[in-house]
Amino acid sequence: MSVPAVMYVQSVTIRNFRSIQDETFELQPLSILVGKNNAGQSDLMRALRLLFEGTAKDFSPDDFYTDDQNIVLEAHLVNVEPFLCLSTDDRHRSKIQDDLVEGGLRLHKVVLPGAMAGKLEVYDPAAERFALKMGIDAALKQLLPEVTAVQDNHVFKICPPRRRPKGAFWMGSDDLRS
Repeated sequence: MSVPAVMYVQSVTIRNFRSIQDETFELQPLSILVGKNNAGQSDLMRALRLLFEGTAKDFSPDDFYTDDQNIVLEAHLVNVEPFLCLSTDDRHRSKIQDDLVEGGLRLHKVVLPGAMAGKLEVYDPAAERFALKMGIDAALKQLLPEVTAVQDNHVFKICPPRRRPKGAFWMGSDDLRS
């Protein structure tokens, strides 16, 4: 019996963001963040949301660990290729497919102190560097579920709702207590 592939963030690197100076987190398809209050679990979740959906207005001076360095957010999504069929638009699908490396996708965003947030960049395997790709945000929104967090037996949506392809799974704010 084989286990079906699951698209997930395999690793996330965060530099100079809130309580995280410079750290790479290796994740599994289901990862549980456990720690004392103010240990950085919420900062990791916020960084992921800002990487995928953040705009300049979502960042503040308080987000910088030190105010003289850029914030750098980077994630590696794996098993993306089997889920391209969820994209309802061929143009969106091709924007992602062109940059897949071994079925995965690397994303990157830089925020300069006192300046606007950078655009979401995708690793371009042909150029061997991160590059801007027009419309990548819209293409990814068709594939990625909402970022959620569980805290004190409740499930919370971290980002605002958006339109999903037919049949896409959604988890709302539910009480997990029996």
